[in-house]
Amino acid sequence: MKRKTAKTMAILISVLMLIALLPVTAFAAEPGDVCEINGVGYDDFETALEAVPAGGTEQTVIKLLTDVTYAQLTVIINKKITFDLNGYDLIFTNRLRIRSNSHIDYTGTGSFEINMVVSDNGTGLSFEALSVQGGSTCKIAGITIINNSDGINQSVIGADCRDPGSSVVVNGDITAAGNENSYMNYGIFANNYGNVTVNGNIMATNYIIGVEAYTDATVTVNGNITVNRNIANANDGIGVQAYTGGTVTVNGTIDSDAAFIRVFYVYMDKTDITTPTTKDGYFTYSLYSSTVWVKDPCANGHDWGEWLVTVPPTYDDFGVEARVCDNCVETETRTVPKLVQDNKTMLEKFNEAIENGDWYYNEDGSITVVIDGIEYVFTSKSGNYNGNGTLFCTVNGVEYKLDRNAKGIKGVKY
Repeated sequence: MKRKTAKTMAILISVLMLIALLPVTAFAAEPGDVCEINGVGYDDFETALEAVPAGGTEQTVIKLLTDVTYAQLTVIINKKITFDLNGYDLIFTNRLRIRSNSHIDYTGTGSFEINMVVSDNGTGLSFEALSVQGGSTCKIAGITIINNSDGINQSVIGADCRDPGSSVVVNGDITAAGNENSYMNYGIFANNYGNVTVNGNIMATNYIIGVEAYTDATVTVNGNITVNRNIANANDGIGVQAYTGGTVTVNGTIDSDAAFIRVFYVYMDKTDITTPTTKDGYFTYSLYSSTVWVKDPCANGHDWGEWLVTVPPTYDDFGVEARVCDNCVETETRTVPKLVQDNKTMLEKFNEAIENGDWYYNEDGSITVVIDGIEYVFTSKSGNYNGNGTLFCTVNGVEYKLDRNAKGIKGVKY
């Protein structure tokens, strides 16, 4: 009996070991799940985020199974996550804060974005759509933050990146808009060695700075920066601002209806270029250790507009015409030839004008004859305009004489 019991126990243990080796399917993705991790389904996105281990050495992949819109303020601490979009969209509609050596990435088709609308009417509040600190990194497709509140002295920031090792890559656009009572708003604020790259454009509205790089931070914008104050009581607005070692590279254009650039508290417009440039193919705006580089759109040649006459030519003098590059402020000028006489001689033209009444006395007694809209003044060599006498006018090196007497002018001759 004792032996039989031992045999039965051995069989039972073997069966249990076999079951343990079978694949676990109890938590496999099921209909209604929004995402999965290593084949384990989650019907709630927040639970999936919480399931990612902190301090891991490898990226945990969260694979979307449907479009996800997540409205909670999200703080990710010391986690490494790759969102496999799997053809779906992951949209955060609240702040996303990434801290303490976290690394956030995405892959696959679909979009990973922050699309946030501020409605809190509090005073002095600051809202950053994306905040990356403590050596963390984040790659995202796009960021939009719009302040629709009635709050006073609020700030909105598209992307805030700070601390050594921290970096942000935005593969699309950043749009940031403050409200009419804003204190200060930023498309990008980078500080303390933070690094930001935007592969799209930055559109910033209402008392705003398009890009600020502070304390050895670096920002690269591969598109255009557009800053529009848009409100009458906006005290300021700056396309790009760099302080205390901050550097900004703009590979597109800066279009600001307020200040163009400010470097270490000094405002600069497009013409305040530092020479020689410190980066080939770029305009340099630099002061102390802070620099903004804006790509020269004409590094490989200008895109000239049409020639326009700025100084009309005359029979005596050359004219001037100019053209302006459509991409920069460069202007080119050239000389316009003097007017060419037609088949009529100048003498014939003078006498024809006098016969037609195209002449008049000046206040000093000299006489002006008008030909083809051009005025020719006959003057006295002695300065005496009383009575009879001859007045003189030189055209193209030829001196013409106009005789006059008490009955009027008699005509022109050599």
